[in-house]
Amino acid sequence: MPSSRPVDPAPVIDDTTCLIGGVRREGNGDLAGSWNPSNGELVDSFAVADGGDVADAVSAASAAALHWRKVSLTTRGAVVAAWADAIERERDALVSLIQAEIGLTAAEARADLDEGVRWLRALDRSPPGEPLGHLGLVTTGISPIAVPVTRIGAGLIAGNTIVWRPPLAASVVSTAVASHAQDLPAGALNVVLGDTDVALALAEQRLAGLHVVSDAVQARRICGHGFSAGNRVYGELSGFSSVVVLATADLELAARELVRAAFRCAGQASAAVKRVIVEPPIYAELCAQLAVHAARLRVGDTADESVDMGPLSDARSAQAMADSVDEMLTAGCRAVIGSSRLGELGESFFAATVLAVPAGASMPEGARGPVVAVAPAEGADAIRRLAGAPVAAGILCDDVERAGLLAEQLDATTIRLGSPPPPHVHETLFGRRASTRPAGGRYPLVTLRRVSE
Repeated sequence: MPSSRPVDPAPVIDDTTCLIGGVRREGNGDLAGSWNPSNGELVDSFAVADGGDVADAVSAASAAALHWRKVSLTTRGAVVAAWADAIERERDALVSLIQAEIGLTAAEARADLDEGVRWLRALDRSPPGEPLGHLGLVTTGISPIAVPVTRIGAGLIAGNTIVWRPPLAASVVSTAVASHAQDLPAGALNVVLGDTDVALALAEQRLAGLHVVSDAVQARRICGHGFSAGNRVYGELSGFSSVVVLATADLELAARELVRAAFRCAGQASAAVKRVIVEPPIYAELCAQLAVHAARLRVGDTADESVDMGPLSDARSAQAMADSVDEMLTAGCRAVIGSSRLGELGESFFAATVLAVPAGASMPEGARGPVVAVAPAEGADAIRRLAGAPVAAGILCDDVERAGLLAEQLDATTIRLGSPPPPHVHETLFGRRASTRPAGGRYPLVTLRRVSE
């Protein structure tokens, strides 16, 4: 958790450094730190990159691209597979780092790592066309392994080289993950540590392509700098998911799945469920069921294996969450459960919160935290209006034909029947997306529409 608080210059972990041209080196920028959001302890201190470091990394990637693109597809795929194997071998150590630095529970950390390994192994080994060259990658968010490695892996298999700027709050985990790609030639994967200024410095370099995974505001800013520099740019936006619950749904099952989808990673994951739209006859009962399941969540320090939900990324995020919920309550929402910070646990904790939206009211904006808003709606037009334009949507019911007709009217690219949306959507600037079938629940899992491949 980077902060303006004083940083002890003595490193806790020796290898939290930039990786440039195959060499680990301290950045020439300011000293930064990463703190455990559960207990406030320093995980590590390190020097971030400056503009010169970013330029060096881009030069190293450009030079390495001349060789890497000539390596056979078979060899490139084998190198990426070996990286997946190495990450899996270090699973326990990496999971511990994720818990300490990101604040995910042990189960969430393992799931993120396992998903990254699974997708690395499933990536298309026959990407179409010629490689683009040396690419910049900027990632943000709560997924420290699955999101970045799938994009890096796809780029490497396609014959590209990468300069990656991970989230500052995941610097320790990101450095450790990159260190396990030992079969790559020097310069094929470079890591520059830092915050938004480093991301902008990377965007302003002359690149064959820039891939940005972020929220809309940050992505627009970083991509704008990339465009101004004449780069090919791909902006991948994180956002919320909506779920529609029709009257024929199994309410107990729906509530259990919705609580898991809304509160995983303390509601900070991209595509976390923020809006639930319910047909009026089952509205009150579903709210009650959600409260029951949310109350069962064990919240606390994620070093405890029994914990179901950990903290937000930092105290500022918890306060922002509190301010957002206060605005929703003032606007007429009712707290079914939660709605406050959990100061007794630590400065970064917030309660799992379910807000009931009055009939006919507008759906509040989704906030990045453990809050889900539930609203009644009858008819396709009302459901569509309240669902908004999420990154993905789910429809829970036992009437697949009716759900299919409703799905065609929703403004979401990915729509699933019988299940909330998956936590991540893997798209890349290069190559085709890997194809794996996520695990479903009781209902048949059907993708009606998806991001174009």
